[in-house]
Amino acid sequence: MIDLEGLILRASPLYKEFFDEIGAQAIVMPMGDTYTALERGMINGVAYPAIGYRDFGWDKFTRYRVDPSFFGIDVLISMNLDAWNALSDESKAVLDEVAQEFERESSEAIIKEDQETRAALEADGMAVVEMTGEGRQRFLDAAANASWTRMERRDPTHVEELRAHFE
Repeated sequence: MIDLEGLILRASPLYKEFFDEIGAQAIVMPMGDTYTALERGMINGVAYPAIGYRDFGWDKFTRYRVDPSFFGIDVLISMNLDAWNALSDESKAVLDEVAQEFERESSEAIIKEDQETRAALEADGMAVVEMTGEGRQRFLDAAANASWTRMERRDPTHVEELRAHFE
C-alpha cells in the first residue's frame, strides 16, 4: 500500500474517515475552496471522482492519480412515502420499472464517462500509480471498513443486515 503519511488531502467527511485510518491528513473543505488550496500549496491532493475533475481545473496542480478507485458515485431518486403510498399499484410498477432502467443506464453512462475522463487526464500527462497485491487489498479494505464504521456510529440499527447484502 502506498504510504500517504503526512500528505494533506481535501476530502469529504466519508473520505476523511478513511484517510485518517491510513495516515493521511484529511481536511474537509468546500469544493469551491479546493482550487485555491491546491494553488497555494495548502493541500497536496484531492479525493474526488474522475468525473468532473478537469472541470474544476484541479488537474493543473495534480500530476498523479492513485488507483484503485474506492467508493462509488450514487445517483439517488427519492420519493415521499405518503406520495408513493397514494399511487396506484400500476403507477408504482411503472415507476419501479423505469427506476431500474434508469439505474442500469446511468451506471453504464457513469462508467463510460469515468473511463473517458481518466484517459483524457492521462493524455494530458497525469501519471497513474497503481497499487497491487496485498497493499491494494489493505487499501480497499480500509476504505470499506471506514464506510461501515461511519454508518455504525451514525445509526447501527440495520448495518449488519445491509452489510450481508454486500458480502
